[in-house]
Amino acid sequence: LDSSSKRQSENLQDSTQTAELTNGGKRRLLESYNHMTLKELKDLLREYGANVSGNKRELVQRVMNLQYQSHDRSLPSPQCNESNSSPMTDAGNEGWLVLEPSTILIQDSNSTTTTSEQPTAKRKVEYIELPLLSGLMFVNKPSGVSTLPTKQQIDNPDCPKYPCLSDSVKKWLYNHPDGQQRLNQALEDEERWWDYILQTLANDPNERKKLQKKKNKKKAKMATFEPRPVHRLDIDTSGVVCIALTPLALSTSNMMFEKKSRGSFENKEQSENNNRKTTIGSIGGGGGEAVQKRYVALVEGTLVGDQADPLGGIVKYPIGKVWMNDHNEWACDVSGNGTSAFIRPGHISCFVPDTLREAVTSYRVLNWTSIISTTERYSANITQVELTPHTGRGHQLRLHMASIGHPIIGDNMHGGGTLLLSNINEGNLCLHASNLSIDAWCSGRGTSDEFEIGRAHVKSCLPYSIF
Repeated sequence: LDSSSKRQSENLQDSTQTAELTNGGKRRLLESYNHMTLKELKDLLREYGANVSGNKRELVQRVMNLQYQSHDRSLPSPQCNESNSSPMTDAGNEGWLVLEPSTILIQDSNSTTTTSEQPTAKRKVEYIELPLLSGLMFVNKPSGVSTLPTKQQIDNPDCPKYPCLSDSVKKWLYNHPDGQQRLNQALEDEERWWDYILQTLANDPNERKKLQKKKNKKKAKMATFEPRPVHRLDIDTSGVVCIALTPLALSTSNMMFEKKSRGSFENKEQSENNNRKTTIGSIGGGGGEAVQKRYVALVEGTLVGDQADPLGGIVKYPIGKVWMNDHNEWACDVSGNGTSAFIRPGHISCFVPDTLREAVTSYRVLNWTSIISTTERYSANITQVELTPHTGRGHQLRLHMASIGHPIIGDNMHGGGTLLLSNINEGNLCLHASNLSIDAWCSGRGTSDEFEIGRAHVKSCLPYSIF
């Protein structure tokens, strides 16, 4: 590091208290280190005499390990010079953050060009029922916050209260200048989008009349509409949540999250041609899915893949409900015939009739490590894994990992709870919604009154690190 960087490092050391980092502080620190370049990370590690070999993820993990282990000195907080995660704004007093997406338009599907670079030739696309990107807002939800008011809290006033993301986001949108501007921009863009769509369909009076009616209906709903999350994350799960700012954004994105593919958005020509589906999602790596969510989890044990892929695999156990005392719980069918409802290790029950639904999760191993007890009498293996749910069932990722013998660390509902791992992530569930991709209408690069279909990507850094 040059002399100015060293002085900055020394000035920051006194203000960073490693041994007393809060969960939020760890998250912000990890995000900051992820923003550093490889050269900056290596220079920082060299300053502390550490190994500088490996890829960027390994270097970040090494820096974080040094941060946690150092009690008499601190590593300097890095500056954000490049972004591996979505740009963030600290907007809420409940710890949530606004995440800004990156976007790839259709004509950029075979290149690395983004919407912020030089414009290309205009291209019109036919009408497909998708949300307008400015009608969606993406936020990073911390663990311990409910996405929406829970049914238990509504039905039972004595139920433990959790901070509610939906309520906090609405308060910010209605009262904060930045929130108000975002809402107004969403409404203005949507009005321009309707004008653009109706103009492109000027030669199809029947379709135009149909869409004009839909526009009026959505506009009338604004009088009573309140922004709300399009999907849920469990209270214990952190990560990306999509918020709809308008009725159109809510209805279209709700359908996309529910279907997890664009089977219901096929156009007439494709439907007649062997029922082939629109695959705009594939331009952004979605594999044809209009919405794709990916999670990163820490699971117990050494997880490996299947014979076809030593680092990946698929879990296909259906998920349904079982009746436990006075309430339903989620369980997965490990028998394949609906007779064995797995809730947690050693607990098998019977399903409530007609509640089983298909559930598919794919996984890919990212890393392995071991934790040794202070007495060195025993150790515990840990696997960092990326999880992709291809369906949206209750507790799907938790149940699927637990059912194959690798419960997510911190999962007290479906996991085993290894004592040695109980303090990782301060005892919170080690499951983070790290990536979300969605197809949406975006402002075109020709003029502000043109729109094109693109793929929006949102990334959120892990709030914890043990590697």
